[in-house]
Amino acid sequence: MISLNIISPEQKKFILRFSTRVLIRRLGSILLAFTIILSILTYFSYYLLTVNKKFVDDQIAAEIKSIELGKYASLEEAIKSLNNQLNSATKIQEEHISWIKIIDDLVNSMPEGLSFSSIRFNSETKNFQFSGRSLSRETLINYQTILNNSKYLSNINFPISSLIQKDEATFEITGQLTDSIYEK
Repeated sequence: MISLNIISPEQKKFILRFSTRVLIRRLGSILLAFTIILSILTYFSYYLLTVNKKFVDDQIAAEIKSIELGKYASLEEAIKSLNNQLNSATKIQEEHISWIKIIDDLVNSMPEGLSFSSIRFNSETKNFQFSGRSLSRETLINYQTILNNSKYLSNINFPISSLIQKDEATFEITGQLTDSIYEK
């Protein structure tokens, strides 16, 4: 392959310098145009923010006025809401059953040799169920008498099968809760 060198080295240098100058001018023009566009956008954004700030300030002032005017109405609503909450709390407290008081009474009156495996109370149906073990039949009969005298329990059912075994008897006692459970 033959290569011809038609352009002289001085012309090559000149063309290279000229191309570089043109490229720098173009880049400078693009940079100047970008700077001008950026300046215009910055000024436009500043203008929009200033207008928007005035609008927001006006809205805040109007909201403050409406709050001041509605201050007393909202205070009344808050008082009504608080009264409703207090009434609800009072109603809940009136319906509260002190299970600890009932269980304490049952456990403190329980004779030695008797143990519970389960204690269930149902406040909706006012039923109860106790199950457990007794070391002797006499202990279980004694506890039956104590339960019959309890102010919290009524209609106490002792299955005969619980009383058949003389020693180590398992039992299941059921019955009704009295209205004394609601006493404070």
